[in-house]
Amino acid sequence: MKVISTFLFSEIHEQNVLWTKLSCESSGVDKWIAIESPYSFRGNPKPVNIKEILQEKRFEPFQDRINIITIQDNLFKENNLTHCEKDYFVVEKLSRAACMWSLDNYPDDTRVLVGDVDELIDFSNEARKNEFFKICKEYDGSWQAKQMKFWWDYDNLSFYPKYMPVHTLGSLRAGKTSFAPRNDHCKTIPSENMLAFEYAYSFDLAGNFSKVSTFSHDRYNQECIEQAWLGNSWHKTQARNERLGDQAWDWFETIELNETNAPLFVLENLDKLKVNTVNPDYATYRVANGFPPHPAMNMGFLMKNRIKKIYNYYKK
Repeated sequence: MKVISTFLFSEIHEQNVLWTKLSCESSGVDKWIAIESPYSFRGNPKPVNIKEILQEKRFEPFQDRINIITIQDNLFKENNLTHCEKDYFVVEKLSRAACMWSLDNYPDDTRVLVGDVDELIDFSNEARKNEFFKICKEYDGSWQAKQMKFWWDYDNLSFYPKYMPVHTLGSLRAGKTSFAPRNDHCKTIPSENMLAFEYAYSFDLAGNFSKVSTFSHDRYNQECIEQAWLGNSWHKTQARNERLGDQAWDWFETIELNETNAPLFVLENLDKLKVNTVNPDYATYRVANGFPPHPAMNMGFLMKNRIKKIYNYYKK
């Protein structure tokens, strides 16, 4: 059984999450298909630079297994779309599906991972790898793996529920499933281990501003990112009629990493990967602004994960 990992690549600020993804998936993936475009989902020109990035020495072990697809057409204009979030997602889905022709020579039982460059299956951990292939062997349909999500940094835990689709190529060919990055006709299969990980927004301010200026969601700006860093929260904004605190998963916590909540690659390279954008005293900031100091912990979502005690509030 072959495993193909497909993902979208945007710009140069994603190079560290790309390094993380390739390193963690390497022992279980036969080929990666990276999809890029000289246009954003909103039809605006943007750089294409993954080929240049992959020339760095740290990417040498993966170069012979990466297939790069560069979409030449402006999918937004070609499909006569309007500037709204719904149509931006149409372009995103079309972009993901651009890799389909490159899968022609693979059999129907090939497993196709559909995600972003900051999402991965951790094949570097033998227990996770064995469980992944055990599920694929016992279940011949498309399924989704629950993933542990980190937001703003590699040790900053989010409680937003996320899953990574694992499609059979046969189901994609038959149109039973699609390249939607979420649970499109996928069965959720419980797993003993956390198989997938995500490192969302783990960039500096310039990288995050580029992200929110080009991705499918709209009406986010630099100010809402900076405010979210202060309180270590979701970047919610009034421009989208969003209010911070509406959901339990609005709040994040910086935790102590270990083998149960992080891939070995992240543990060994955390000093190279850390972004250090989150306010180091975010809990005190929450209290000063009328929010609970650690609402996620109060609601029991931390499980066995331990908050780092370097922050002033937690030292009290």
